[in-house]
Amino acid sequence: MKHKILLILIIVLAAFLRLIKLGDLPNSYTPDELAQGYTAYSILLTGKDEWGSSNWLNLRSFGDYKPPLQTLLMIPSIKIFGLTPFAVRFPNAFLSIFTILLTYLISYQFFKNKNISLLSALFMAISPWSLPMSRVALEANVVVFIISLATFLFLKSSHNKNYFLFTLSIFIFGISLFTYHSAKIFTPIFLVFLFFYQKIYRQKIFTIILVILFSLLFLFHFQTTNQIKSSRTNDIAIFNPTDQWRGVSNNQYEMTQNGLPYAIVKIFYNKMVYLGEIFSQSYLSYFSPQFLITQGAGETTYGMIPGFGVLGIIPTLGLFILLFLIVKNKYPEFKRSIIFLGLVILIAPLIASLAKGQYSGNRISLMMPFIQIISAAGIILFIESVSQKVKKITCCLISIIFIFTSGVFLQRYFFQGNQILAKGMLYGHKEAINFVKNNSDVDQVIYSRKLSEPQAYVSFFEKIDPSITQIESKNWLKYESENVSFLDKLGEYNLGKYTFRELSISGDKNLPNAILIGRPEEFLDTKPDYIIYYPSIIEPPEAIYIFQTKK
Repeated sequence: MKHKILLILIIVLAAFLRLIKLGDLPNSYTPDELAQGYTAYSILLTGKDEWGSSNWLNLRSFGDYKPPLQTLLMIPSIKIFGLTPFAVRFPNAFLSIFTILLTYLISYQFFKNKNISLLSALFMAISPWSLPMSRVALEANVVVFIISLATFLFLKSSHNKNYFLFTLSIFIFGISLFTYHSAKIFTPIFLVFLFFYQKIYRQKIFTIILVILFSLLFLFHFQTTNQIKSSRTNDIAIFNPTDQWRGVSNNQYEMTQNGLPYAIVKIFYNKMVYLGEIFSQSYLSYFSPQFLITQGAGETTYGMIPGFGVLGIIPTLGLFILLFLIVKNKYPEFKRSIIFLGLVILIAPLIASLAKGQYSGNRISLMMPFIQIISAAGIILFIESVSQKVKKITCCLISIIFIFTSGVFLQRYFFQGNQILAKGMLYGHKEAINFVKNNSDVDQVIYSRKLSEPQAYVSFFEKIDPSITQIESKNWLKYESENVSFLDKLGEYNLGKYTFRELSISGDKNLPNAILIGRPEEFLDTKPDYIIYYPSIIEPPEAIYIFQTKK
C-alpha cells in the first residue's frame, strides 16, 4: 500500500508539473507545433489538411512530411479546447504523465524491485529532459510513450503467454513508425533485442506474429507515407554536409600543398574518414559529463533549458555505480537485464549521430525511460549493498543532493523559462499578429520569410478558415517545381492579405496601407513604428520590427 501511495504522489506531481501554465510556458511557440495544430484544425473542420489532401497518414506540413500521429492526437484536443497553444500541447503532456507510470511498470518487469521502480518514475517525473519536452508539442515525446507502452505489453504478454496482448504490443510498435523519424530505425533494432532477451524464438506462434505483423506494418508505413523519402531526411543527415564537402576538399588541398602526395592524402583523409570523425564525436558526446550532468541538451529551440544535464548529478551517479557493480559481478541475477538495457541505451545515439549536430535531446529521446531505469537501479542497489550503519546517511545525502538540484532546475524553468527560451523558440510572432489584428483595416501585410515558416503562425493565430488555406496552398506547390526543400524557401507566397517574402524596406515602405513585419536587421536605417522585445527584464533585446505605411 505504501508503494502505491508513493507512486500516486509521483504521478500527481508529474501531472502538476506538466499541466500548470501549459499554454503560456513556454510563451514562445515553435512553427512545428503550431503547424501541426493547424493541420489538425483543418482536418477537424474539412477532413483535409491545409494542402487539400485527405491522406491523414501523409501530412505535407512545410514539405517535410511530419509523422502524422501527434497531429491526429491534437484533433480531439482542439475540438474540446479550441485552436489554442494549450490544446496543441495537451496530448503530449497527457501522454507524458502516463509514461511515468509505464516507466514504473517496465522497471518492475526487469528488476522486480518496487524501490527501483519508484525511483525510476520519480527521475522521469522531475527530469530536466522529460519535463521540458513534455510541455512542447514534440513527436519525440509522443514516441517515448508509444515505445514504453509497447515494451511493457511485450514483456508482460511474453512472460504470461498472452497472445492478444503480444499482438497488441507488436501493433503498437508498428504505430511507432508513424510518430517520429528515429523510430523507423530504432523500433526494428529494439524488437530484435527484445526477441532474443525474452527468448521469443522458443515460441513459434509469438515469432510468427512478430515477424509477419510488424513486417506488414512497416511495409504499409513505407508505402503510404513520404516521411522516409522526405527531403528533410537528406537535409539533416551528416552524409549531406552543409558546405557540400568543401571542408574536405580544402583540407586535402592544404595537405598536398604542404608536400604530402595526393594518393596518400586520399587514403588517410577522405569523405569516409571525415564522416567517421563527425559520427564518433557526436556519438560520444551523448555520454559525456557535459551532456549528462552540466550542459545538457541546451536546445532552447525545443524547450530545453541550457545548463542542466539531461540526467543530473544523482541519476548519472546511479548510472556509473551500476556499471561498477556489474564489472565487479555484483547482483548476477540482474546482469542479463542490465546488459539488455545498456544495449538499448546504445542504440538511440547511433541514430542521432547520423544527423548533423550534437547534444540533441529530442533525437535520443527513445533512450529516456531506459536510462532512467538503469540510473535508479544503480542508486537503489548501491544503498542496499552498504552496511546498516551508513545506509541512513547515504540515503539522506543522496536525497538532499537530488532535492536541491531538482529544486534549482524547477525554479529556473518555471520562473525564468520564458526569458531563457524566448529567442530559441522564436518569440514575438503571436504579438506581431495581434498587432495586425488591432489594425485590421490594412490592405496588405508583408511578413518576412526570414522569420521561419511565418505562414504557420499566421494561419494558427489568425484562425484562418482552412478552406481558404487549401485554395492558397495550390500555389504554394511551386516550391516543388523550383526544387527547394521547404515552403519558406520559396521566393514569395501568399495567404489572404499576408505576403511572405524577404523585405525590401526601401521600396516596401512606400506601399500604401500596408504593415511590414521582419527582423531588425532587415529595416536598415528605417525606424519601426512598433518593436516587439524578447521578455527579458534586463535590457530586453529586440525580436521583431513592425512598420506601418501610410494609407
